[in-house]
Parts: sequence; structure tokens; C-alpha cells
Amino acid sequence: MTLSLQHPAAPGAYLQRNDQAPATVALRTDIAGFVGIAERGPIGIAVAVESVRQFHAVFGGYIGGGFLAYSVRAFFENGGRRARIVRVVSEEPALGAAVAAYSIPVHGGGDPWIIAASSPGAWGNGLSVALVERTIGQAFVDQSRSLPSFAAVASTSGFAANSLVRLTQAAAPVQVRVLAGIDAAQKLLYWLDPDPARRGPRQYPVTGFDPRVPLLAESLTYDLVVYSHGNLAMLNQSLSLVPEAQNYAGVLLGPIDYSKFDTPPGALPLVTMAPPSIAATDVPAPLSIVSGAVLPLTGGRDGVAALTQDDFIGPPLGGASANADAAPLRGLAALASACDVAMLAVPDILIRPVEPPVFNPPPVTVDPCPVCPPAPTRAIPVSPIIPEELPTIFPDSAILAVQAAMIAQCEALGDRVALLDPPWDTVSDSRVGVAPVKAWRDNFDSAFGGLYFPWLAAPDPLQLAPTRALPPSGHVAGLFAGTDVAIGVHKAPANTDLSWVQDVTVPVDQPTHGVLNTLGVNVIRTDTGRPIRIMGARTVSSDPTFRFINVRRLLCMIRAALQRSTRWVVFEPNTPHTRSTLAAGISRFLSELWTQGALVGPSAAAAFQVICDDTNNTPATQAMGQLITHIALAPSIPFEFVLLRLGLSDDSLDIQERGVVAAGSG
Repeated sequence: MTLSLQHPAAPGAYLQRNDQAPATVALRTDIAGFVGIAERGPIGIAVAVESVRQFHAVFGGYIGGGFLAYSVRAFFENGGRRARIVRVVSEEPALGAAVAAYSIPVHGGGDPWIIAASSPGAWGNGLSVALVERTIGQAFVDQSRSLPSFAAVASTSGFAANSLVRLTQAAAPVQVRVLAGIDAAQKLLYWLDPDPARRGPRQYPVTGFDPRVPLLAESLTYDLVVYSHGNLAMLNQSLSLVPEAQNYAGVLLGPIDYSKFDTPPGALPLVTMAPPSIAATDVPAPLSIVSGAVLPLTGGRDGVAALTQDDFIGPPLGGASANADAAPLRGLAALASACDVAMLAVPDILIRPVEPPVFNPPPVTVDPCPVCPPAPTRAIPVSPIIPEELPTIFPDSAILAVQAAMIAQCEALGDRVALLDPPWDTVSDSRVGVAPVKAWRDNFDSAFGGLYFPWLAAPDPLQLAPTRALPPSGHVAGLFAGTDVAIGVHKAPANTDLSWVQDVTVPVDQPTHGVLNTLGVNVIRTDTGRPIRIMGARTVSSDPTFRFINVRRLLCMIRAALQRSTRWVVFEPNTPHTRSTLAAGISRFLSELWTQGALVGPSAAAAFQVICDDTNNTPATQAMGQLITHIALAPSIPFEFVLLRLGLSDDSLDIQERGVVAAGSG
């Protein structure tokens, strides 16, 4: 509908409406979802990261007990731009992850403040903190000009509304108040707001001091210094204990809700400060600390030694909801609601844990000089570095259960595919042949999964060895993403050089490659003179229609795009105009895909067909409130073999193109 005024003569603002069906646009297909073991980070939340640095800021570095950090780096090194990460830990109450913490007491013996590592894990045991009390405002009270509702001072510098103020006087109990406000012109500190209507619940008058004895008012804040393994790692200055203050520690250093961020914020705190429970009318008590004393955080635990397949899978689809009694999301289930994920990878179900070496700090040597007394120093406790908690090696039954759950999620949602890694036993010894990987391939029959063989040897940032054998799913996901961005989802993600890889765990020769390719195993090969490449783009499906994974992914994208862009049709009138408008919008979208090469045919009419008219929307169908659209597509199918005829003709070498043979046709 269009509403307008034709050639308005009078100056003014005029409304024009043009209600059209929204255009159908292709969705992103380059976003990968990873589930695995990390050094730190939130649990059961699909956090989006867009670089290796962002991953390290949230989930920590490389660890011997996890492949996740390696696989994510491989993803970005091979063209990935965005990934969602889900950290897994054990759900066992006594063996699950725990947060390293320290309790800070307050004056008066109330509930303490809790300083804790920002996420569970043994990494927090390497943190220590120091709280330094600061008096940013300090002034003596002129009691001759003061009343219980306000104090007259020589200067209000350093004082502000909602400041925590300590009042001290010789031979008198210390009092603490929350400042209601200041009058800089008259140099007054208000304990009670001059306007009774604006008085807050924490405002109280000041009484009980001797007017003949000097009374000192100090505005209290705290600096928090955080050390990681003895090195300065974080500094937060001028933190307040008053909930209404802008610099309230409970908010500035509160827990991070990653679900509210599309990507993690830039500055991530290493620790959080949880305030004690106090009534809305109570005045917060100052901290009872030795200012500057360094306090170690303890009690952190990784919670990976008791991991099971269920921790990687999570509750079944539809099992977790807003109901408080529902099972919390974790593992693959946390990725189910991430509608932008197009690939799934779970490398750590195949973990081969490596115990890192132990480097304990050297013993402290005492200066034997008897003349010069040692200068006072602030001792920073450095805990001995102990071996990290390591996960177990999962049996093949657990690996199969997780990979089956990956495929089940992909089939149920219809918008993603699973990148499957073969078990270590099938890729660790070339002498056993390909029978084990063939047997593993026989466990699956789905168009929503691809199996890649063998594993890859990548440089090890931990330097425990020159290289570390990794499941290929991280590299494969990166190649998928890079191909999607550069060309499109219709392009077969294969025959492109892999980055951040030095070798394969098992070399594959040409005859063996042929056998595996026929079975639907995508081989990663390293040939003399060529970089390492993925030389296969097949699914683990027995259906020849969905033999190639790029065809399956193209249809996933089309389906998701149409589901989103055709929602406008709901509750529209069931008329020929609605049906023709819907068909025209879908046709425009498919025509763009044909232009890009995603669909094949000499013309758009030969590449696709959209039917939404009276032939498939009968009166009986319309009476039930249904609108049916039939779409036929001719997706672009990659060719795997190109045959050339080579011979001699009239004493010259003749090369003629014999034909192009599609995969599986010969």
C-alpha cells in the first residue's frame, strides 16, 4: 500500500508508506560452533569470538588437556572470521569446576566480600589480590557551624554524593555514613538531603561527637591490584562499597553476562567482587584488611577429570527451557539455540591429554648482609605450579555417542552440518591400513555430516614438542568459512592449501585415496611438491542426491533464508496477489544464487522453478489456512574427475578434452 500526496504545493512534512514483502537475502554460513575443554571461561554459554586474541581473553591459552584452543586457532588461520565457543566441565558435584576465591572481612563482623576468579578453573589459584584503602577526600569538620544533618568543612574536594565517609575522633567510636550530597559553594557535606522528598534509605544524621575535639571526615575508596603468578595483571582504582555509587565494586567487578554480548567486551576482568547481603537501609561497613597485604586466591578446580559424554552432549533438544527446574544448557545443547551456527566441531571428545612439565619457583635466598637491614617489601605469594587436571581418554563408544548427537542436532535443525573427526586409533599408525577408518565411517549415514581423515600435525605453542597431532575439524571449519566468504557456500570446500599445519599423521597414497573417497571419507593429503590439502567434499550419506557436502550446505542456507524472509506471509489474506508476491520474492532470491553460480542451468528457468498458485493451493488447502509453495532446484555439483585424451596426430601431440565425469558416475 502506498499513501502519498501528488505534487504537494504547501511546505511541510508528508508521510509516504510503501509496504512491500521483505527481500530474501543469503545468510552467513561461515560461523562455526566449537565444544571443548578450555583453561577458563563461562560454562554452557555459546560465546561468539572473532579472533584468536578474543578467544584467549575469554577462554585462556593452550593447555595439555584440551584441543579447543588449537582447533579455534586453526579455524581462524584458515579463513574463519567468527566462531561460537562452549566450554564443558564435569557436572559431578564433588568433582566439577570450582572458582578460586578469597573472603574479605568487614568491620563489625558482617558478611564478607568475596573476591573470586572471573570463571571456574585451577587457573584462578595462580591469582593473588591486594586491596589498598584510599582517602580521596579528607577534611576536618567545623562543628561550630555543623548540624546533625550536615557538616561544614574547609573543602569538599574529593567528596561526592553516595561516598562512604568515615568519621573519626579521639576517644570516640568511629562512625560511617553515606554522603547524601555536597554544597561546594557553602562547603557543606550533607548527611541528610535538604529536600526530604529526595532522602534515600541509607542517609542518617551524625551525632555523638564532642564539639571540642577535632572531627575528621574521610571519603573511602579502595584500589584493587591483581597479580597473576606474581606479575601485575590488573588494577582497578577508586572502587566504592556503596551500591548507589557510580564506581560501586559490585557492579564494576560483577560477573560478566556473556549472553548479553554479541562478542566479548574489550576489557575482561580477571576477578569479580561479590558484595555481602545488606539491607537497603544499611550503611556498608568498611573492609577489615591490612592495606596492601597480598592475598592468594584458592580453591579453583578445572572439573575435567570426571568428564563424560553427557557433558559434551548436554540435555536433549527441547529438554532445557525457561523452567527453573529444567536441566541447564551445556555442551552441544548450548549451540542448538545459536541460529547463526552453520558447522559443528567437538575436537575434545578425542582428546589425548599431555601433562605439561612442572616448573616450581626457586627457593628464596636470604641476603646474609648483617649491616644493612632489608628494606620493607610487599611479599607477593607465588604458588608452586602444579600439573593441571587432565581429562580421561574417551572410549570409542563415547566418541560415537557425541558424534551421533552432533548429526542428530544438524538433522533436527536443518541449518548446520557436523564435521566429524576419526578416533586416534584409526589415524595413528599407517601399518594398520584403512580398515579402522572404514569401520568408523560405517557408523553414519547422514547428509548432514562429513568425515575427514587423517589427523594433522600443527606447531605446538606450548613447546612440549615441535608439533602436536590435532583432529582436523578446526582446520576444516576454517577452510569451509574461508571458501564461503571468498566464493560462496555452493563452492566445494576442497583442493585449497591448509594453513598452520606441517604434516599429516598418516600419509595416503592414490589407490587408498580412491577407496576412501568412494566410501565418503574426505582425505587430507600431502603430496611431494604440493601443500597439504583437503581432497574430498563428501558427506557420510548413502543418498547420491546429497553426496557432496556443499550441496547439503547450500540447501541448508536456502531453507534458513526462506524461513526467515517469508514470515511476513503469516496472517496475510489468502489471495492470488499474496501468492504471486511470495513466488516473485523467492524467484528473485534464487535468481541471484543462479547468477553467482550456486544453481546450474543455461537460464534461470532451467536452474529453478517456483510454483505458488491455484494448482498447488486448492480451495480445500486454502480453507485450512495453508499456503503451499513448491520449489525445484538444480544445485551446482562439483566434478571430481576431469578426463583428457592424450595421443599423437599427424606427428604432433594432441590433447583433447574427452569429457567431465561427475563423482560416482565412473
